[in-house]
Amino acid sequence: MSLRFLISVFAAAQTIGGIACVAAPSMMLGSFEVALPAMGLVVYQFWGASMAAVGVLCWLLRDRWDSRDSLPVWAALAGLNAANAALAVKGQVVGAGASGWAMVVLYTFFTLVFLVVAIRSMRQEKPHP
Repeated sequence: MSLRFLISVFAAAQTIGGIACVAAPSMMLGSFEVALPAMGLVVYQFWGASMAAVGVLCWLLRDRWDSRDSLPVWAALAGLNAANAALAVKGQVVGAGASGWAMVVLYTFFTLVFLVVAIRSMRQEKPHP
C-alpha cells in the first residue's frame, strides 16, 4: 500500500465523516446510541467541521508528504488518532453502542500507520544542498 493511498483514504474518511457530523449530527450520534441537547449538537458540529478541515488539508497535501520535513505532520496525525482511539475506548468502557468499536479499530489503525510513517520519516537522510 502506498503512502499516497493511505493518506487519501484517511483524508476521504475524515472529510466525509466530518461533513456527515455537520449535516446530520443527530443521525450520526444515533448510530452510537447517543442523544445530545441542542448545544451538544452544535459542539459536535464544530468537531465535525474540524474533522472535515483536517481531511481536506490531508487531501490537498497528499502528494507532498514523503520527506523528512513532513515529520511534524505525521507526528501530529499519529497523536490526533491516538487521542481519538483513547476516547473511543473510553466511550466503549462507559457503554457506547456497538458502532463505537469500529471507531476504536479505525483510529487505532490510523495511529499505527502514522507512527510507522513518522518513524520511517525520521530515518530518512536529509539531502545535502
